[in-house]
Amino acid sequence: ARLTRWLTRPVLTGFTAAAAVMIAASQLAPLMGVHVPRSPELLPLLRSLALASPRLDLTTLGLGLAGVALLVALKRRWPRFPRALLLVALSSVVVFAFGLSSSGVAVVGEIPAGLPTPSLPALSLTDALALAPSAAILWLVGFSEATSIGAHFARKHDYALTPRRELIALGMANLAAGVFQGYPVTGGFARSAVHDAAGARTTRAGLVTAALVALTLAWLTPLLRDLPMTALAAIILTAVAGLVDVAEIRRLRAHDHAGLGLTLLTFAATLGLGIVWGLLLGAGVGALMSLVRRSARKAPRTSHRGDCSVSRP
Repeated sequence: ARLTRWLTRPVLTGFTAAAAVMIAASQLAPLMGVHVPRSPELLPLLRSLALASPRLDLTTLGLGLAGVALLVALKRRWPRFPRALLLVALSSVVVFAFGLSSSGVAVVGEIPAGLPTPSLPALSLTDALALAPSAAILWLVGFSEATSIGAHFARKHDYALTPRRELIALGMANLAAGVFQGYPVTGGFARSAVHDAAGARTTRAGLVTAALVALTLAWLTPLLRDLPMTALAAIILTAVAGLVDVAEIRRLRAHDHAGLGLTLLTFAATLGLGIVWGLLLGAGVGALMSLVRRSARKAPRTSHRGDCSVSRP
């Protein structure tokens, strides 16, 4: 957890803002009803979207934009209303009633029902050694992402973040995911933003979400068959907008020009090089800046005074 000391506030601000832009850009394809290759960098993704724009589906786009408008209006009028759940229900009913899935609107489709059966994976020492480098990279990226999103919401809601406890929680969650043959677990930007937009404030929200997911997988998957992908894109787009900490950027602009430069560097590097290299570059430059500042404070100050000697009898 000591690695988090290099993830300074300017680095986290730039990294989180860049992640929000990347997530928003990745949701433009389902919002438009087109398919583009996945890319960890912004420019190739935008290039693919531009090439695919002539094939956009107007019905899908209209449905998605209507969902965005509904979410924004409900947030302004009734901020605590479960607007995402309402959009899921309404959009599913519209798609089913008008048969839009047969006219080009992409839907979630059939979801296999049932819960995974726990079992211990057959892992040999050779497999463990072969997986160790990839696991180390996944740990670094996952922990950095979880710390970044945690620090963002800690500042937003004024509570303390303990990196060591976050690390232990991620470790336990990944052990459980391994037993259930799941994906590596970390704190996701999009999912955390959706949770925050829905009004989640404590860890109980995660328990409620897990219970509802289990309930849905066991019995309710047929209800999601006609859920349009564009509605999910609308939910994520409106949620990640809050990840950009405009107030912190304004504070850095007014009082910390060096911090603002580090934020902009991390932001640009994350968009241009990807999450891993952007975060490493921002943290590295931030550590170098901190080292230079400490060295400057410790350096002895020399005064240039004239040579005046006083002779005593």
